[in-house]
Amino acid sequence: MMDAEGTTDGFVRCFFDSEERKDTDTHFRNQDGKCSWNYRMLFPFTYPCKNYKFTIQAYDLDLFKSNDLIGQTVLDLETLFEDSELAKRPMALTKDYYDEFLAPEKGWKGLEFEKEDPRQFWVCLTAKNEKGELVTKGKLKMSIELLPKKEADLNPVGEAQSEPNVNPFLPKPFGRIEFSINPFKMLAQLVGPALRRKLYCYCCCILCCLLCAMMAPMIFSNIISNALTPG
Repeated sequence: MMDAEGTTDGFVRCFFDSEERKDTDTHFRNQDGKCSWNYRMLFPFTYPCKNYKFTIQAYDLDLFKSNDLIGQTVLDLETLFEDSELAKRPMALTKDYYDEFLAPEKGWKGLEFEKEDPRQFWVCLTAKNEKGELVTKGKLKMSIELLPKKEADLNPVGEAQSEPNVNPFLPKPFGRIEFSINPFKMLAQLVGPALRRKLYCYCCCILCCLLCAMMAPMIFSNIISNALTPG
């Protein structure tokens, strides 16, 4: 949670070259730390090249100042590109491939692969804390697949969730804001829990003050009448 009110407007940025970066859409007003995108990014790539390092960054969107970096990681995909070029076929970063060629003892940081789908894995996003120490600030689930150009042209897929939405099919992200005519539901979605608690306290205080103001004349008249009535 990057905002004081207990929310994050999260988006992910990826690039080989920062001048050709791509961003996901923004998960506005996330309140549980579990942003969802289900977003496909397509990067045309010429082999060989000088830079195979793929940077993944997560940000909190700010409208009136620079975006806050939540955390980042960098994956060196040179081995994956070399093998795809040698084999002349698509290559995916799967658990078996990772264990055999990219395991931590070969210089890669540990990745956590999903049991249900060995092509999906979690990466740790790190950033410096107030003491200047590099700490894990979150995790991101993703997948990476390389396709030779001929293969990609024969099996096109869409950016983000546009058509053709296949290989894999990307469902709509969950946890997004749902418009409602119920003002309390909209308030719960748009305002963070910390700010909501303050608003509820302010409303209770205002209500108590209004009740006191409405009852003051009656209380005052009772006091006066009791004082003027002979015992």
